[in-house]
Amino acid sequence: MINFANVTSEKNRILLSEMVRTDLKLRYQSSALGYVWSLLRPLLLFGTLYVVFTQFLKFGDGVPNFAVSLLLGIVMWSFFAEATQTSLTSVVERGDLIRKFRFPAI
Repeated sequence: MINFANVTSEKNRILLSEMVRTDLKLRYQSSALGYVWSLLRPLLLFGTLYVVFTQFLKFGDGVPNFAVSLLLGIVMWSFFAEATQTSLTSVVERGDLIRKFRFPAI
């Protein structure tokens, strides 16, 4: 007996992986730095905020592991913001593909 829930979830995984691959290729195809830009942008933001907070505002003096906390916060927020924005635009732009697959009601 075939378990249709597993077949459907496998199709959903394949669709999701193809959409992610396509979005990554399209995003970085015209960039000179390519995938490095994904790492470079949060590091540049971290460097700027670290200098401003520690040198000018004297904010991080009393906080233990301030640099690690700041970098972790920037990385987590950047991931959340970019993942949310990218997923919503991906769903809207590729609505015709999504309508072709039958998703479980859950």
